[in-house]
Amino acid sequence: MSDSTRQRLRDLIALLRTRSDGMTTPEIGEHFGVTRQTAYNDINRLESQGVAVWNEGDLYGIDNNNFHQIILTPSQAWFMYLPLRRFVRAQMHRLPVVKSLLHQVATLFDAEVADQLMPEAGDEDAPANKQFIDLVDAWRRQRYVEIKYRRLNSSSASTLTVAPWWFEPAVWTDSFYLIGSLKPHANTNRPTEMITLKLNRISDIKLLADQFERPEGADVLRSLEQTWGIWVSEDDAVTVKLRFHNRQLDRLRETRWHPTQKLTVEHDGSVLWEAVIAEPQEMLPWVRSWGADVEVLEPNKMRQQIAAEAAATARLYGSVNQHDESRLY
Repeated sequence: MSDSTRQRLRDLIALLRTRSDGMTTPEIGEHFGVTRQTAYNDINRLESQGVAVWNEGDLYGIDNNNFHQIILTPSQAWFMYLPLRRFVRAQMHRLPVVKSLLHQVATLFDAEVADQLMPEAGDEDAPANKQFIDLVDAWRRQRYVEIKYRRLNSSSASTLTVAPWWFEPAVWTDSFYLIGSLKPHANTNRPTEMITLKLNRISDIKLLADQFERPEGADVLRSLEQTWGIWVSEDDAVTVKLRFHNRQLDRLRETRWHPTQKLTVEHDGSVLWEAVIAEPQEMLPWVRSWGADVEVLEPNKMRQQIAAEAAATARLYGSVNQHDESRLY
């Protein structure tokens, strides 16, 4: 999209917002000095970008009740660009709902920046797009949904009846999750337990007539405060203690990895990292990423697992030189 077209669309939005009775495409064309067909194409562009355009006969207008305006400083625009650019790099813009969002938000940026939010998307993932729309509809109407859910490494999908409570991103990946609860069986007094389901493993969504009472969003998010990313656990949170090589001190300090974390520099120069984590298994990929620069101290189950993996890795790459010096801190 050229700079002139992008600016004309901005001006068209501003014009239609002032014309509550609407305008015809010839009137729009005459106002901007373009053809009737170009004016009609501009209306279609606005609709494809998610702008709430209404049409009555030959008249077109914008529903101001569904229109929200935002003005950003250059620094605010760049901070908004950064997480949106993650959508693009993770190929999320293949979903029409995301593509439409990016087209709308792109009007807030300079053309050079906006173009990086609107690359060629390739094949659109229509099924995944519809599934997310259906889940949001179920959340809004507080209705149970029957879904197919394929757990990691499972050869087949399970059928679950779920109450959609909330949607939340994982902290350390580009994954998105549905947070909710399973529908309780009849005549059961078991308390409702939170579950987290990865969105791209959900399929075959069927909206049910049964309704549920949704908890407040703030209450749901408080339940995630001790998670490493998104996983919850039926057990109590545990303290994770890790010892890092001192060369990782700066890197550890520059990121707040968890709200409960504590960093202590030991007398030998090593760095003790502690945090209270709901489900330590979720941390394993992060712990592995530090290689030999980290030692798991607690919990013991996690320490044993990492040790076993390290031994298997050593066998994979051949015998270990028994004369290698131990790590220095």
